Amino acid sequence: MSMLLLLVDIDGTLLRVDRTVTRRVWSDAWAAVLGGQVPWNRLDSMAGKTDLQILAQLLGDR
Repeated sequence: MSMLLLLVDIDGTLLRVDRTVTRRVWSDAWAAVLGGQVPWNRLDSMAGKTDLQILAQLLGDR
């Protein structure tokens, strides 16, 4: 079995990763670390935000 480590900026802008791929990677990581699904509905926009701002908005009152 081969494994691949993929490092992706949460919004995909720095690496120009397709949004679908970025969301899939983050959804899988979120499920593995926090359980459940990423609450994308809490996020109004990722534009102009740092990764920490995005994570804070996604985590909310968790």
